[in-house]
Amino acid sequence: MYDMRLLANILNRSRNPRDDAASKPSEGRGAKRRASQDTTLSPSFPRKREPTPSPSFSRRRESSRRDSAIPLERFRDDPIAFVAHALPNAGTPYPKQVEMLNLAANERKISIVGCNGSGKDWTLARIILWWIETRPQAKVVVIAPTQRQIEHILWPEMASAVAQASVPLSGKLTQSRYTVAPDRFAIAFSTNKPENILGFHSPELMLIVDEAHAVEESHFDAARRLNAKKTILAGNAFSTSGEFYDSHHGKSDHYKTPPHRRRRHAQPH
Repeated sequence: MYDMRLLANILNRSRNPRDDAASKPSEGRGAKRRASQDTTLSPSFPRKREPTPSPSFSRRRESSRRDSAIPLERFRDDPIAFVAHALPNAGTPYPKQVEMLNLAANERKISIVGCNGSGKDWTLARIILWWIETRPQAKVVVIAPTQRQIEHILWPEMASAVAQASVPLSGKLTQSRYTVAPDRFAIAFSTNKPENILGFHSPELMLIVDEAHAVEESHFDAARRLNAKKTILAGNAFSTSGEFYDSHHGKSDHYKTPPHRRRRHAQPH
């Protein structure tokens, strides 16, 4: 149902140049030793720890593998089970991402804040697929401050998930659209005209505002007029005013957010 060449092109846009460098032949032990000794250009940073997969997700994935013929509509109220069943080969969500999926299942208005590389777009891509694949009248409207955010970050996550799906999906993925039928689709775009956001109607309409910290208030005003059944804001903690900032402050009672866990600091010796 999807064009493999298009998927490859979308995935290549988000390819990290360091991956190419990592694939080059080694220059030998001497070069590695000299590089490790050169601390003026390459300061030492703590190694980033890989997130621990969610145990509950692992159990659901094993359960789904035992019955691959389950219709996707069965997962209408359970995006975690949908990801475990339809996308088990496309990565395993860590606990924070599982919390985001849970909020998508149970809350009408959600606001997610996280740094770059924290997995927001990975999760949003799977929420989009879950919503479209499990509802016959589903529509998803995604707005972002730049087209780059869509074409080079969010939609490559969509392409990766679709390409690795373990069951047949109903939609066809194109440049910034995932279409099951003329009235059942996800569309993503950036616009400088708020009125372009209007005109989408469905009893199963989901609105996603990606990089919400950088979206203008006039766009939020227009988006509210869509009267979406579910609204998800996602962004970084860069703004000090506006709808996204307020969703974690003055309007925090209107939005549900993933619970914050305090970091445990090492005790002084």
